[in-house]
Amino acid sequence: MKKLLVSFLLMSSSFVFLTPNVYAEVDSNYFNKLETTKIEKDNFSDNYDILSVKKNNDEDEDDYNAEKNYNGWGVSMGYLSASGLSYRTFFANNWGIKATGGAFMKDAKGFGTFGAQGMYVHSENNALRFYSLLGASYFGSNNGTSIYSVPYANYSTQYREKEYSFEQSLEIGAGIGVEIGRKESGVSMALELPVTFIFKNLNKLESIFPIPQISFMYNF
Repeated sequence: MKKLLVSFLLMSSSFVFLTPNVYAEVDSNYFNKLETTKIEKDNFSDNYDILSVKKNNDEDEDDYNAEKNYNGWGVSMGYLSASGLSYRTFFANNWGIKATGGAFMKDAKGFGTFGAQGMYVHSENNALRFYSLLGASYFGSNNGTSIYSVPYANYSTQYREKEYSFEQSLEIGAGIGVEIGRKESGVSMALELPVTFIFKNLNKLESIFPIPQISFMYNF
């Protein structure tokens, strides 16, 4: 009986000392799981924030590109650009094009001209755009006819017509330009300075000059 009592006391004391360790281990595992869950939740929130910022940046970039891509109607005056009514557009990839044409005719006399330019934007802000350009244009003119008199010995007069020649030229060149004013202001002005090669009758190089040109555009 005495041995049974001693054994019981020993088992009871072992249970008392082991039980706190078991509970401590359980509590430790529980809090570790809570901490892991919290870290995973924080990581998910960070990733969601990163995705949200990236989405907003992409949307802002799309809006900016859409803002850059706009058109303009106006007038241009120059050898390389030609002179007359002009249409210009810049794309979101920094490239742009411009086409110009004009004509005048009266009493079989007149002229016609048209030209095209390609442009690449190197730098821009809300007020200025700096770009390089490459273009070509055609110019043709007809001087028509005139009536003149020819006196004869018997004092009579005969009237004859003299025909003037048809002249044409081709212009090719490249240069730089700056556009002042943007879509926000509605109207812009472009100043350009291309080096222009002028070919008389389309095949004979007549001159090479840096010839300035100007255009006024209404942007939309």
